[in-house]
Amino acid sequence: MKKTFIAALLMAGLATSGMAQGRVSQVQGKDGGRGERGRHRVESPEQQARIATERLDKELSLTEKQRSEVYKIQLDRAKNMAISREKAQKQRLQEIKKMESERSSSEKKLNRVLNSQQQEKYASLKQSRAEKFKDRRAHSSKKRGDVARRDSSNRSRASVRSSR
Repeated sequence: MKKTFIAALLMAGLATSGMAQGRVSQVQGKDGGRGERGRHRVESPEQQARIATERLDKELSLTEKQRSEVYKIQLDRAKNMAISREKAQKQRLQEIKKMESERSSSEKKLNRVLNSQQQEKYASLKQSRAEKFKDRRAHSSKKRGDVARRDSSNRSRASVRSSR
């Protein structure tokens, strides 16, 4: 009975780890890259269109005329996506500035309400929170670095991340 139970646990563990390995390879993609979720270099719209067209040509055996049309469609899409990415980046930066302004404003209002002793204690609390956050960020980036080092195809990306 014990042997059967242990064997079943062992099989369940192996099956679970096998499924997890399958998910990692799906996320990483064929070229070892991180795919949509990870950070990756964004090629020019022309390069993106060429790569997409080649991929479709390989899968669908396109004619020369189809290849030309598909390239035009993919190029138009890639250019529109680049414009959308730029707009989104600008909006994110504007939101960050807005939040920083709001934080600064609320800090000033709060300091007007607090007495000098409370202000000192509040500044100390903010400093300790900032240090905890910095430690957490350093710890999480260290984890990301460890994961990248395990994947030999991601070594160049790990060096880019650590230089940031």
